[in-house]
Amino acid sequence: MHKKHMNKQVKDVILTRSYPPSLFLIFDDGSRQGIMVGERNLQIENSVLETISKILSEWGEIKRVEIAQSYMENERQFPIFLTELVALSFYITNTANSWDLMKINNANDLMHNRIVAQLLYEYTRLGDSVKLSVSKQRNNKTPDFDINGIYAEVKTILSIGKLEETLNGVRLTDESYKWFQRKLEEEFKNAKQQVGEKGIIILAPWSYKIDSVLRQVFEKELSIIPPYPERGIVILILYGNSPLEYNYLKFTLDNFKSSINYVLSEIQIGVKLNVQYRSFPIALTLSSTFGHDIL
Repeated sequence: MHKKHMNKQVKDVILTRSYPPSLFLIFDDGSRQGIMVGERNLQIENSVLETISKILSEWGEIKRVEIAQSYMENERQFPIFLTELVALSFYITNTANSWDLMKINNANDLMHNRIVAQLLYEYTRLGDSVKLSVSKQRNNKTPDFDINGIYAEVKTILSIGKLEETLNGVRLTDESYKWFQRKLEEEFKNAKQQVGEKGIIILAPWSYKIDSVLRQVFEKELSIIPPYPERGIVILILYGNSPLEYNYLKFTLDNFKSSINYVLSEIQIGVKLNVQYRSFPIALTLSSTFGHDIL
């Protein structure tokens, strides 16, 4: 992607309120890189800007730099970092009793809490009863929330996705494939221990490159509406066509592992990422992996 930024260190994260409002990183050499939060794909209200400002203030400079730098060093995801922050702020602002999700200590917390806030927001809009499970215990661990009385747990799959070209398109490198498969198995097992056989497990890959190839394979099965909450299901969450849009895929608890392993084996044969499909984050994947100047 932006290879000239690979060795730069983040100095701070800044929100400017002058029109159009912008959220950007300042690097140690004085350069800036960011997004306009008033553009077509990110039309947000002043109340959301206030939440962004509050989160950045509560983090303080040291934590702002640490979280942003973590995104930059793990696949250089500066657009992902900034849009995660905007999305978290949007969902918290528009969902009652979700302010505890502002408590973030690291980069994984940001993605994790964005997903929880997102699901609270979406299922509340659909008329379901959703609440953070701060007081409930199962197997000595607290599930993230419950929906209509069903325990639900979010797990982010923390693995780096490195792609290589094949005759059939792109595939994960052998190392990335094994790492992702192992982490997926670990987090699935951990979540199952927390919510039991009748809970809901929500999984999302940290790597936007893994996200992109999964999205390409599942393209015809994805929905922008969260699946109906029922006992014993797994929900895979992937990015959508633009910031603040996400895709959902539902599995049963029993068939999840066999289904996802089959898909991963298909990916290793090769997946063609549509270069005409300038959506987020596939455009970012193409840009960062193959030098396409898309973003």
